[in-house]
Amino acid sequence: MSTNEQLFRILIEEGFSKGDMTVFDKHTSPHFIEHQHGMIPQNVEGVKNSIRDLHLAFSDFSLTIEDPGRL
Repeated sequence: MSTNEQLFRILIEEGFSKGDMTVFDKHTSPHFIEHQHGMIPQNVEGVKNSIRDLHLAFSDFSLTIEDPGRL
């Protein structure tokens, strides 16, 4: 079992940064709801669509997680 922080890191690093959408199928519920404005549909498919759009618009797109307490 992963902690929330571990899951968040997986979704950001593998999903958003590397474009591996399978992590959302592995680590989210079928009842997942995204509350971020503009996400259509407001579920995991909407998140995947947004990731695809980001990678199409910015070929070198990636996110970095920083912990201000460790800087």
